[in-house]
Amino acid sequence: MKTAIQFLGTALSVLLLVPTFLTGCGRNSSHSGDDFKSVGVAVVQMSDHTTANEDATVQTVNRKAETAAFLTTDTVASLKANRTDTTDQGSFPENKGSKTDSFVRTLASSANDQTANPVKAAANASPSLQALSMETETLGTFRYWLYTPSDPTDDMPLIVYLHGGSGKGDDLNLITSVDGFPKYLQDGTLGDIPAYVIIPQLPSSKKGWTDVGADLMSLIRYICNTYNVSSSRVSLTGHSMGGTGTWGVAAAYPASFSKIAPCSGSINNTTINVNKLKGIPVRAFVGSADTIVSPDSSINFVAALKQAGGDAEVTVFDGAGHFEVPALVYLDENIAIVDWLLSKPCAHDGLPCDGGDTCPGNIFTDMPTKGHWAHDAIDWAIVHGITAGTSATTFSPNAGCTRAQVVTFLWRAAGNPKPTTASNPFKDVKEGTYYYKAVLWAAEAGVTAGTSATTFSPDATCTRGQIVTFIWHYEGTPEATITSNPFTDVQAGAYYEKAVLWASETGVTAGTSATTFSPNATCTRAQIVTFLYRDLAE
Repeated sequence: MKTAIQFLGTALSVLLLVPTFLTGCGRNSSHSGDDFKSVGVAVVQMSDHTTANEDATVQTVNRKAETAAFLTTDTVASLKANRTDTTDQGSFPENKGSKTDSFVRTLASSANDQTANPVKAAANASPSLQALSMETETLGTFRYWLYTPSDPTDDMPLIVYLHGGSGKGDDLNLITSVDGFPKYLQDGTLGDIPAYVIIPQLPSSKKGWTDVGADLMSLIRYICNTYNVSSSRVSLTGHSMGGTGTWGVAAAYPASFSKIAPCSGSINNTTINVNKLKGIPVRAFVGSADTIVSPDSSINFVAALKQAGGDAEVTVFDGAGHFEVPALVYLDENIAIVDWLLSKPCAHDGLPCDGGDTCPGNIFTDMPTKGHWAHDAIDWAIVHGITAGTSATTFSPNAGCTRAQVVTFLWRAAGNPKPTTASNPFKDVKEGTYYYKAVLWAAEAGVTAGTSATTFSPDATCTRGQIVTFIWHYEGTPEATITSNPFTDVQAGAYYEKAVLWASETGVTAGTSATTFSPNATCTRAQIVTFLYRDLAE
C-alpha cells in the first residue's frame, strides 16, 4: 500500500471517478476510459471512502516503476515534435521509453489502444491569435488574447485560460513568452483547435483572478454574444496563479462553466466551496515535487468533491515540479485535456436544486427563492445557456425584454438552429448583431412574420401576447380543445387568441389572474423563461 506521493512511477494518476451531478451527466462512465486512459501508467484507484491522506491500492499496468527524472527542455521539444510528427498520421506517438520522457504518461504498444487525435491540425488551416482589449467600469482597459479557429461555426465551445503570476501587467507578450498553453497555442504546437479561446491578462494592480471575476464574466458574455459561442460550453483552465484562479472563479460563478481543469493551483477545502463546485466536472493536475503550491490542496479538495458526489479527478505527476506541469498536461496526447475541455456536456434536465449553494441561480443577488414560480425556470435557462443574466450578479427577473432578446431566447432553447436561407426580409435587422441568425431562423420557421413585411422592430418591448404567440407558432400552431375563454381581456379574433387558449390549456401560462391574461403588458424576463421552461422542459 502506498500513497500517491510515495509511489515512484511515471505520471502517477489519482483517478477519482464519480457519479454525475448537474453538469457531469455520467461522465464517470463515458470519460474514464476515453479521456484519461490508464493504459501503460501507474494508477491509484481510491475507493469511495478513501481520502487523499489514507493508503490506496497501487496498480501498475504494463509499466515498470522508474525513478523520476527532471523534465528538461529537450523533453518539451520532444513532446512538441511528437505532436507535429503525428499530425498527418492521426495517431499518438509511440512510447520510446527514454528517461527524459519518464514524467509523461504514454500509451501501450498495442495498436488497439491507439486512437486518432480529434484536435489534430487541419490541412491549410489558418487560425489566428489576436491581441485585443475591452473597456470595463472597474478595470478600464482589460487586455486579452483571442484565438479564432480556422473554420468557425455556430455554437462553438470556448476555452478560457488564466495565466500565472509572470503574465501580470499591460503587455500581452508576457503571457506567451513563458512555456505553457498560450505559447503552445501561439506557435501552432496544439494545431487548429476547433474552439474559440480567450486568454485575459490580469493587471499588475490585482492580486489574483477572483479580484476581476465580474470583469472576466463580462468578457465571456461579450465573446459568447459576438462570436456565437455556446454559453453552455465554456470551460476554464489555468496554471499556478491561474490554476488557483480556475478554482476560485469557478466557485464564484459555478453555473457559467461546463468543465474546469486547474493546474498547480490551490483552493480552501470548505463545505461552501465543495457545494459550489461538485456540480462541475473537474480534471486537476499537480506535480508531487511542487514546492511553490502544495499538491495536497488539489488532492484533498478533489477527494472532498468525490465524497460529495462530484465528477472529479486529480492527476499527480510523480517527481514533477511546479513549472514542469504545463507541458505534461497540455502536450501529452494521452491526457488529451483540450479534447476533454471541448467535449460536449450533456443535457441538464431534472436539476437537483435545493435553493442553496448548488443552485445555478445562486450567483444572482436578485434570484427568486426556491418555491417561487420562476425559480426552476431561471435555473434551467442559466444551465442551458438561454440567458446568462443582465450582469455577473443580477438576473433582473422583473425587467422587460425586447423582441430581439425574446426570439434569441427561443432560438437558443431550440438548439441554435442555423437558417437555411441568407435572405433577410427585415431592413431593421442588421447582419452581425447577436440576434441576426435568431431572427432569420424565426422568420423562416414561421415563428414570427415581423411587425410589417419589412420590419421586425428588434428593440421594441415584447408583450405577453407576442411571446405566447411566438411559442405557439414554434409548436406548429396547435388548436386548443377548450371552447370557453377564461380571460376577459383576450378578445375573439385577436392575433394571440388561439395562442393564449392553447398556452392556458397546456399549462404554459395560467394568466395574471383567474380571469385576465394581460396580453398587452410587458413580458418580464422571469415570465419569458418560465413560458419556455413549461413548454420545452417540463
